[in-house]
Amino acid sequence: MYFSSVIALSLASGFATAICGLEPFQFGITVQVSDPNGLPEWFVFTQDCEEHESYNSQGGFTGNPCDSGFFTCTPEPITFDGYLEPYNNKWLSCYPDPDTDVCGGHQISVCCH
Repeated sequence: MYFSSVIALSLASGFATAICGLEPFQFGITVQVSDPNGLPEWFVFTQDCEEHESYNSQGGFTGNPCDSGFFTCTPEPITFDGYLEPYNNKWLSCYPDPDTDVCGGHQISVCCH
């Protein structure tokens, strides 16, 4: 019983800290959510589910996120396929991942590395 409990706890801990099934990845970007004013907003989380950035109209982010300079997008159906990490000024590739998790109450849409 002890052995199986340790395995179950280890597995649960692993799922709690990995927001994407793809490895290695650095960030996960949420689906579109609404800010307090009802305007579109996206969050970027680290692999440990720590908020890294948010993009909304409050921070000067307006219009189409694909034209923002922070994200690149695929053709229809539109998803993010690139993210400019602002602290290192480095472009990362982003991919949909069927094994994403929830961070800060928001579903992760794509994983970036």
